[in-house]
Amino acid sequence: ALPIFLAIIGIIFTATTYDSASYTLAAGATVKLEPGEHPARWHRVFWAVALGILPASLLYLGGLKALQTASVIASLPLLVVYGILFAAIIKTLRAVHAAAGTP
Repeated sequence: ALPIFLAIIGIIFTATTYDSASYTLAAGATVKLEPGEHPARWHRVFWAVALGILPASLLYLGGLKALQTASVIASLPLLVVYGILFAAIIKTLRAVHAAAGTP
C-alpha cells in the first residue's frame, strides 16, 4: 500500500510541477500579456511537451548518466547566483547589525 501511495504522490507532484513550469514559460514567452490574462492553451501545451520530451530523449539517447550530466551542467550557473545571494545576505546582516548599534 505504501509504494502505491508514494507513486501517486510522485505523479501528482510531477504533474503540478510540469503544469507550473509550462505556465510560467508560456507567460514569459508571450509577447503581449496583460495583467490578469493567461497565456494561450496551445502555448502551455507546447512547453509542457517540450519539458517532457527533453528528459525522455536524454534517457533514451544516453541513459541516466546523460540525464545526470545535463542536470549538473544546467545547475552550474546557479552557483554564481547563490554566491551573489550569500554575499548580499552577509552585507545586509552587517548593515542591520551596525544600525542596531550592538557590538
